[in-house]
Amino acid sequence: MTYPAPVKHLLGAGIGAVAPQCDYERCVFVIGHMRCGSTALSNVLCSRPEISGYGETQVPYTSKVSPGALLLNQIKRKTWKPQAKHLFDKLLHNRLDNTPPPQFFRARAIFITREPKAAIPSVVSLFRKIGSSQFATIEKAGDYYVKRLKHMKALWRQFPENHRCAVTYEDLTQHTDEVLENISNFLNLSPPLHNHYEENNMSGVKGAGDPVNAQKHSQIVSGGLSRKYKKDLLPEEKAVIDRAENVLREARSCFHSG
Repeated sequence: MTYPAPVKHLLGAGIGAVAPQCDYERCVFVIGHMRCGSTALSNVLCSRPEISGYGETQVPYTSKVSPGALLLNQIKRKTWKPQAKHLFDKLLHNRLDNTPPPQFFRARAIFITREPKAAIPSVVSLFRKIGSSQFATIEKAGDYYVKRLKHMKALWRQFPENHRCAVTYEDLTQHTDEVLENISNFLNLSPPLHNHYEENNMSGVKGAGDPVNAQKHSQIVSGGLSRKYKKDLLPEEKAVIDRAENVLREARSCFHSG
């Protein structure tokens, strides 16, 4: 059953009043952009008994009671772990975290980015495969990428230093064990995260993560450019990628300088 937004708010508030998990302090968010490796990282995180979630719920974080809506979503999807210490979600769109309440920044946030020369063509390829024109050109996907990274940088600055960490897709796929150990330390997980996960009942579900590759792997693996975009880009497409490169450079400088 799908509930109207006001009803969801009331239900979330009610659940939050009685469930200790429904506190931003106990939330873990992966904050990134489409095609950044967030699905695989989410699967590894949610394979742990301490973390309740499955990936991308599309819950908007606009209220202090939004964690109640997150828990309600997990109950509906039959992914809720009542004994878990943390509630998990991943946020890939500005509409979900554009106006968060002050309590949002009590959560633990893992920021993840990927080079635009791979991420942007991958977004285009994905939307063409699923038959959507929303981000089916380099220009549209590039505009989304730039706006998302600028907003991610603004969010980063509002999290306390001990509530935020940053990883790159390139490090996640090339130095996986080291990155997972760092995330484990950040979240106080013992034993450390292991690069393996089991398929869950939300794998490949529209809106819940990668609908193309989610069921192909059981661990974090390296990806690449889609076949179509291994060839040279048109001059106007290259200009989009170059602009995005500059924005990524600024964002990563912010993330890795404190």
